[in-house]
Amino acid sequence: MGYSAYVEMHVRVGDKLLQAGQLGPEWFILRDDAAIEPCYAEIRMRVDDHTEHIPVYLPNGIQPGVTKTRYVKLDQPRIEDRPRQRLFNWASDF
Repeated sequence: MGYSAYVEMHVRVGDKLLQAGQLGPEWFILRDDAAIEPCYAEIRMRVDDHTEHIPVYLPNGIQPGVTKTRYVKLDQPRIEDRPRQRLFNWASDF
């Protein structure tokens, strides 16, 4: 009997929550196009019941039609069980 992990990946930019389809060590691919200037953001990756929050900077922003969006990590990932230090006020959890 096999096991498949439940995986969700999102990029939070201000009040926008964008769904990511792939995540690499210095890039991500969004499921839908967006146009956003260079800014700070947060990658939120959930695997089963484990969630990480990764603060990042998007030096080129997000450009429509560009497959991979480059990011630079700002800090160590924050895991759900650690004390919360958020970049944003989340209206609700996933």
